[in-house]
Amino acid sequence: MRAELLTLDDGGAAWDAALDALRDRGVVRARDPMFSAAYHRAHAAHAGGDARMLVCVDGALSLALPYLRIAIDAAHFDAQSAHGYGGPVATTDDHGLLHDAWRAAADAMRDDGVVSVFLRLNPLLRNDSVLPPAASRREDRATASIDLHAGLDGAALSVHRNMLRRAERLGLSSEVIPVDRERAEEFVALYDATMRRLDADASYRFGLEYVNQLRALGDHLSLARVRGADGSVVSAALALWGAREGEYHLAARNADSENCAGNLLLHALAQEGARRGLDALHLGGGRSTDPDDALWRFKSRVGTRRHSFLTAGWDLDVDVASSLRARWSRENGEAPRWFLGWRQPPRVRAAA
Repeated sequence: MRAELLTLDDGGAAWDAALDALRDRGVVRARDPMFSAAYHRAHAAHAGGDARMLVCVDGALSLALPYLRIAIDAAHFDAQSAHGYGGPVATTDDHGLLHDAWRAAADAMRDDGVVSVFLRLNPLLRNDSVLPPAASRREDRATASIDLHAGLDGAALSVHRNMLRRAERLGLSSEVIPVDRERAEEFVALYDATMRRLDADASYRFGLEYVNQLRALGDHLSLARVRGADGSVVSAALALWGAREGEYHLAARNADSENCAGNLLLHALAQEGARRGLDALHLGGGRSTDPDDALWRFKSRVGTRRHSFLTAGWDLDVDVASSLRARWSRENGEAPRWFLGWRQPPRVRAAA
């Protein structure tokens, strides 16, 4: 079996054609935005890497793995899922059929300089079932979604319903609209202010170039906004629309906005997802794995369905990966906790 590595040199045409072929063979979520060429082009620019998609096709088997190839040094790279929920997509989870595909995939990535692979898996697709045997799996955190068939009001907790009533009393209004250049600029300004206020890690500080790249998703991308009684935007979010679910992607709010604005924002997105005939709106998890994480508490009060977000990793060059982790350990006096240990921030040592 031969593995082919696709890039974006052709504008993503071969990449998206491979995903179309998977969708046509029954993997309907293969064409969801987080697997697409446009999504990976945006993240490659943000993360400073190159977008790749590995494809293996043999008879009844089709396997695709989109990822970012990011430099470790001049000769070595790691392969990482883009921010969000990605991983492999395949027409089967039969490990007998997948064995040769993953062996060919590993050879192709090694030839491309990849030392280790780290994937953020899709909790709705549950694609951990098609991982190679060498991959280690780790449960990262719970995520939540809204069941759009049950109806938001029926699934939501009473706190959420009370928040919607409060939003109505305050004169808040919502809309879900396409993302043009002007709306992208307005959203990024609010998002940037939110990230600075939260002192968010640089990896979460998506800028205007990123959002404008996402606009290539067309109707699969929307902007939800909540306006105050005076007409000003107090809360906003980008949403991605897939074959069966919507994804609450990036969100922002004014520092002095009422909490109920966030509830109204999700309500508007749930209504849009229902209008599109989708099954669920996936809200994701919290900012951390802490069960008392404030963002998780908010999401879990609205989205009552639970999912498990898993990560996975495996070394393609064990010797090089071990050497990189050992170097980090020597420099920091302890073993790294991250699978890609060389990516873990250095330990901050107390002043003598």
